[in-house]
Amino acid sequence: MLLPAVWRRSSRKKTGHSTADSIHMTRLKNAKRLLKDNRVKNVAEMVGYQDVRSLIRVFKKYEAPHRLSSGTWRSKGDIL
Repeated sequence: MLLPAVWRRSSRKKTGHSTADSIHMTRLKNAKRLLKDNRVKNVAEMVGYQDVRSLIRVFKKYEAPHRLSSGTWRSKGDIL
């Protein structure tokens, strides 16, 4: 059995990201796919965020190079 701290360090060495970052990136990947056919509020709930603001905050953080919000990505996502 791995201790949580050992698992986090091992995971960070392998991926270069913290556990929280990995979770957010996975949720964001799924959110991008779901945004094509669903409302932002529904997508936030589907990928595990308790409210829309959390999804929007994470979206802006990880899509910083593009400076896109979830709504903008939804309308222009196919061309990126």
